[in-house]
Amino acid sequence: MIDVDEQNRCAVVQPGVLLSDLEEAVKEKNLFYPPDPTEKSCFIGGNVATNASGARTFKYGPTRDYILELEIVLPDGEILTVKRNDIFATDFLLTLKTTAGIIIKLELPDYKMPSIKNAAGYYCKKNMDAVDLFIGSEGTLGIVTKIKLKLLPLPLNEISCILFFNSEKNALQFLIEARY
Repeated sequence: MIDVDEQNRCAVVQPGVLLSDLEEAVKEKNLFYPPDPTEKSCFIGGNVATNASGARTFKYGPTRDYILELEIVLPDGEILTVKRNDIFATDFLLTLKTTAGIIIKLELPDYKMPSIKNAAGYYCKKNMDAVDLFIGSEGTLGIVTKIKLKLLPLPLNEISCILFFNSEKNALQFLIEARY
């Protein structure tokens, strides 16, 4: 199931949707889903579970940056819906409410998250958005059953290139300038 909303630039998908099918569906509407893991036959649910990225991550960021909403079945069978910019932790205390009205309080670990993409451990930050806890958790906190994704306008051009540098310093300087 893929439901594309052109006007709001978003899509609602089930986790079993293939990345290649999503890309095809949104391209027909001149939209673009930036995360691009190496394998296009991967499932969107797997992308969320691992916070997948790919070659375009340098410019566009990982899967996390494109998740607007998740529906999750928790280990006890309760259903939880988390929306981007809706529920935030207070310091390191995250309070969630299931669709049945059950309140869940989670004390998040206080460890320093790197500023670059990191796949080790749960994403935990002071005052973090609740959505981010579940992205990259590899299904250990619950099973994602519905995903709302942010889309971008389809780029006019896409290029790839190989560059060679005579020093590591020059390569790093180029990366800094090219990114911004």
